[in-house]
Amino acid sequence: MPLRDLNALTSLNLDHHVQWITSSEPLLVSPPRALPCLAVAILEAAFLDRGLGYTRRISADLPQGPAVIFDDATSESNLKKEGDVLRIHPVQTEVLDTAAGHSRRGIIDEVVIAAGIAVRLSPNGHRTRGILPWALAGPWIRSDRIRRPSPLFSAVRDALVTSGLVRVVPLPEVQDADVCEGSKKIHQDVMDLADDWGILDLSTRADRISKAVASNLQNAADLAPRIEVLTWQRPIPLTGAQDQLTLIERWLSSFGSGMNASKEIDLLLNSVSK
Repeated sequence: MPLRDLNALTSLNLDHHVQWITSSEPLLVSPPRALPCLAVAILEAAFLDRGLGYTRRISADLPQGPAVIFDDATSESNLKKEGDVLRIHPVQTEVLDTAAGHSRRGIIDEVVIAAGIAVRLSPNGHRTRGILPWALAGPWIRSDRIRRPSPLFSAVRDALVTSGLVRVVPLPEVQDADVCEGSKKIHQDVMDLADDWGILDLSTRADRISKAVASNLQNAADLAPRIEVLTWQRPIPLTGAQDQLTLIERWLSSFGSGMNASKEIDLLLNSVSK
């Protein structure tokens, strides 16, 4: 299903909030932290595509309205607008339905929520479509990505593939891929297959990767779902050559001491405006 129809977004009443956002010219507020700032960037892309007015402030201070405040503290309560201030934060909700028809609770983060709003504001906007693959950042970073990705990560990735925004490729087809907190030995052994990857048939490719992974499993802390994502399922935006997980890890590492969060947002918006 497309991103806007994800089960995890249906209970958040986003269409109602979108109506208010389009008419309010809000102040977009985020603390100088990686995920809330990324949520701001995603929403700004949609504002720019729609030609909507807004102002940005990187601050932990609470503003007067109209404002949209992004936070990374999880709450069991739904999104709500208090006066002229809408708070967007991670919410515990039903994140997906299993094949057996059972629902699973989990956390839908502020980045995915911002993407759900953005795709409603500007579903076909150039900047919006370019920045939507960054919706993977929330479920990738907030989950135990050292061992396994969250179900929401898989749901968002599949939605992006359905929408024609990313393609999923094995690691040897990725240029300049980071280890992404995985096993360095597995990463290097699989990347070493890139030299003759293009002339191998699918069966040989699968055999080569399987052997490279199997030879290192005893010394790897990663679990099988994590290894599968990092070796077989790297998501690449259709507008670029680097995989999205590498881009996300580098965005996360950029938020250190002395960084300029507003500048990082501008750089990201410029990259999806080309």
